[in-house]
Amino acid sequence: VGSVLLAGILLKLGVYGFLRFSLSLFPEASLYFSPFVYLLSVLGVIYAPAVKTIYFANVDNNEAFKANLESHDVTVETILKLAKPLQPKNNNSDKVEIVGSRSHMNVDTLNFVEDLKKEGKNIEIISKGSSLKFCLVAEGNADVYPRYAPTMEWDTAAGDAILRAAGGMTYSSDGLIYKYGKAAYKNTPFIAKAQPSSG
Repeated sequence: VGSVLLAGILLKLGVYGFLRFSLSLFPEASLYFSPFVYLLSVLGVIYAPAVKTIYFANVDNNEAFKANLESHDVTVETILKLAKPLQPKNNNSDKVEIVGSRSHMNVDTLNFVEDLKKEGKNIEIISKGSSLKFCLVAEGNADVYPRYAPTMEWDTAAGDAILRAAGGMTYSSDGLIYKYGKAAYKNTPFIAKAQPSSG
């Protein structure tokens, strides 16, 4: 319920000014919010105004949802009625769909792709902007989102919460569960996966 209430507040307070000043310049831009508890994001809300789609999640309840809206001005009840649960992929094939940023496909990301190819994986790159990259993994439209270029914690916490609530996980480059509260709130490299790593 908490994430749904956050979704309603986000829509009521944030959308109109955001649409006026940002959406015309950045069609895939999104609004997002996520609080932290013990260095982990616990609720996540992401709204993509261009397509009137909202994602929201409660990590403690392992609940993550997506709702396609008809209008920016909707009630919490409407969001609940339209919401459908998210389900990440359970990929046992050799095909790996990697979601990335159009502007941040750097050397480290390319090396990540090449390493998978050496393992015999067939790679498909899905280019997507903003925090929606996490959502693609959470809803089963991609397998993994590697990020080596700089980001801030407020850029990723909501998407991370949505992915973890759906059943996926985000890891640091050394394979540990990704945590927040870093110096100056600057993110280190991470890899968001549709399925938690075994072991």
